[in-house]
Amino acid sequence: FAFIFIMIMGGILSLIISQKRLAKKEEARAKEQTELAEQQRKLAEEKEKEASEQRERAIESAEIARIQEIRATEQAEIAKKQRIAAEKAEGKASAAAIAAREAEQEALEQKDLAEQEKDRADQLRYLAIANAMAVKSTQLNDPQLQGLMAQQAYEFDKRYNTYEYDPEIYDGLYYALKEFNHPLVNKINGHSKSAKVVLGGSSDDEFFTAGSQGSILKWKKEGNQWMADTIASLRNRRVVKSMIFDQDKNHIYAAGQFITETGESIIEKYDLNTNSRNPEIIEGVKGSFVKMYFAEDKLWILDEGGKSIKSLENGKSRKIFKSDVKINDFAVDQNKPYIWLAADNGDLYRIDKTGENDTVMFQNGKTITAITSKYNFLAIGDVSGGLRLFSDYNFSNSNSLTGHIGGIDELKISNNGAAMLSAAKDKTVRVWNLSEITQAPIVLSDHGDWVWSTDFSANNEWIYSVSEDGMVHVWPYSIDLMGNQLCDELDRNMSTTEWATYVGSDLPYEKTCENLEKLSDAAN
Repeated sequence: FAFIFIMIMGGILSLIISQKRLAKKEEARAKEQTELAEQQRKLAEEKEKEASEQRERAIESAEIARIQEIRATEQAEIAKKQRIAAEKAEGKASAAAIAAREAEQEALEQKDLAEQEKDRADQLRYLAIANAMAVKSTQLNDPQLQGLMAQQAYEFDKRYNTYEYDPEIYDGLYYALKEFNHPLVNKINGHSKSAKVVLGGSSDDEFFTAGSQGSILKWKKEGNQWMADTIASLRNRRVVKSMIFDQDKNHIYAAGQFITETGESIIEKYDLNTNSRNPEIIEGVKGSFVKMYFAEDKLWILDEGGKSIKSLENGKSRKIFKSDVKINDFAVDQNKPYIWLAADNGDLYRIDKTGENDTVMFQNGKTITAITSKYNFLAIGDVSGGLRLFSDYNFSNSNSLTGHIGGIDELKISNNGAAMLSAAKDKTVRVWNLSEITQAPIVLSDHGDWVWSTDFSANNEWIYSVSEDGMVHVWPYSIDLMGNQLCDELDRNMSTTEWATYVGSDLPYEKTCENLEKLSDAAN
């Protein structure tokens, strides 16, 4: 029993010890759990604190961002206001600048206009002085002073004038050169009696003349002189009134009052490529009034005292038109199928080259004595010196060219259609600029008798004319050609007193000829 008791007590004691041990373990585990829970709590608190801090930082950052946004918005608004203000200010400044620039530009334009007006006024004054000097120069009896004034007038005109053919400047230079017997302006004693016809040659250095005694001369320029070669000598029963080239300028046809010993009328044809002076005789004409025109490889003839038009081809003559009124001159149109007739009754007729459809195109009212047609120009001259120029075959409108006071004997249009010559019984030849027809013509007035005929040289360098007294004239067409010659004839420049007297006391003095010395006032 005691053993059993001891065993039971021992078991109970072991159980108690085991439970104590278990309780200690549970207590240790609980303590461990408590510590772990505490650690977790602390960790949770730390995390919550960190989260709280992050929230606070986020709130703070958000607030900062909000504040920055507000400030940015405020700055943007301020910038916008500043931009608007700046744009307004810039706009005002730009408008002011534009207005200033416009005002400046207008001022410059006004200045330019004023300068142009001053330049134009100066130009007109110098041109007026040049013209007055040129006219005055022809009235002086001192060749040196005359030459100086003509040359200075030319210099002013060249400097200030855009027009190349001023008649006063031409006259001043021409008559100044004449005082020095310059070869440019010398007359040629060509024919012993009346010189009736002049014809420009194939080059500027040759031309032909013919006279009332049948002589025909070929003139050639050698140096400064014109030398004559006789094609036909003086002859009876020969009054040359018309002379023309063939198309190639290898032959010359001559006609007029060409009556043979048997009483027949003829035309003479000279070969210019041979030394023979024996002409080919062409028959088929009648009477003593013959004028000719060469076109379309045909010789066109005004015959029978001005009552018929004939054509001559391959040596055969054919009458294509018979007129009831006297025809004084005619022209064959190169561009159209027409022949133009200048009638004694004052009418201008047009016929076809077949001789049909004669039509009065213009009634002049006075006897028409000369006619010419080239390109789109047609001109007529009458017995009283009247001149009419028609353009583009418009006969309802014309230019009346005044100035001649004697009957017109011949009209010629230059090869290039730029100018026209009119020769008249008032002893002058006038040079008309067809491109500026309202300009005054150059007047060639150094003939002493009626001017029967005139022509241009091949390239318009010279103008030829012949007159009733037998004189032959070769005129420079270019004013510059004469202007470049005078200083070689002069031996001094103007004095200060001469400049003040004849040019102008308020105009700056200049040497007229650079290579010459100024004349001292003491020597004047």
